[in-house]
Amino acid sequence: IEPKRSIGPAEEAFVDACKDGDLEGMLKLLEDDPALLTEAQDMHGWTGFHEACYYGFMDIVKYSVTEAPTVAYIKNDAGRTGFHDACYNGHVEIIKFLAQK
Repeated sequence: IEPKRSIGPAEEAFVDACKDGDLEGMLKLLEDDPALLTEAQDMHGWTGFHEACYYGFMDIVKYSVTEAPTVAYIKNDAGRTGFHDACYNGHVEIIKFLAQK
């Protein structure tokens, strides 16, 4: 699949921090640019929230939804939300948490 966008270093660092479960690193990046929470996407439309849901990082999922509830509705280029990613990988606690929102 051809990437649809290019991303800058801040966006890449933010998405990577979420993918790695690095809450502290994510928060540091948000201090400099709070918009990263809802606007940073990788080349395929994955947000940090998608990554956290996919890899099962509940602390990042909770923070993201608390600070920016609309992040739960952002779809990646394949049309999936973070909820879909949590379901795909069987992260039951994240699924339950998001289902209540």
